[in-house]
Amino acid sequence: MARLKGAQKARTKCGQQASQLWITFWEVSIVTESTALLLTYFFIYLLQYFSLSSPLPTTSSTGTTLFLQ
Repeated sequence: MARLKGAQKARTKCGQQASQLWITFWEVSIVTESTALLLTYFFIYLLQYFSLSSPLPTTSSTGTTLFLQ
């Protein structure tokens, strides 16, 4: 009987550790994913900002050069 209780305690403890590891894994993956998304959005914002702030010469159909601002 004592062995059975010891085995149940060990199994419960092992199960708790496994679930804690699973929760930690999900927390890390959520943080990593949200950080990657934020960095991507920031990079796109910087790209748009720098591409709009510096005037790039573009040629229209009539041949005149326009500067986009």
